[in-house]
Amino acid sequence: MNGCMKRLTLGTLVLLLSWQGAFAATLTIIRSWTAVRARPTVSAPTLTLVFGNDTLTYVRRSGTWLAVRLPDGRVGWIVAQAAALPPTQSAPAPSPASATKTATPVHADASGGSAGQTLAPGGT
Repeated sequence: MNGCMKRLTLGTLVLLLSWQGAFAATLTIIRSWTAVRARPTVSAPTLTLVFGNDTLTYVRRSGTWLAVRLPDGRVGWIVAQAAALPPTQSAPAPSPASATKTATPVHADASGGSAGQTLAPGGT
C-alpha cells in the first residue's frame, strides 16, 4: 500500500471512530451502587462496582440488562433498573401536510354548553 492510500485508510478509520463517539449515549447510575458483570447474568463475574451518579457509555440492551463501556474501555453489563437512560429520541416534528390541518372548532351556545346540547334544569 502506498503512502497516500495508508493516510486515506487511517483518516477514514479516525473519522469512523469519532463519528461513533459523537452519538454515544451516556447513562447515569441511580442506585447507591451496582455491580458491572462480565455477562448479562447475576452469576457472571463482577468486573467492578459503580456508584450513584457515575456516568457510563451505553452500548446496547439485552432484556433487563444494559451493556456499558467502562472508562478503561472494557464492556460490562448492569441491570437496567440501576441506571437512567436519556430519552432515546425527541418527539418527531410534524410533517408539512399535518401542520396545515386544523381541529374542527366546537361552538358553544350562550349557556356555555355545546351547540345542540340540552342541560337539565339545576344540573350539569
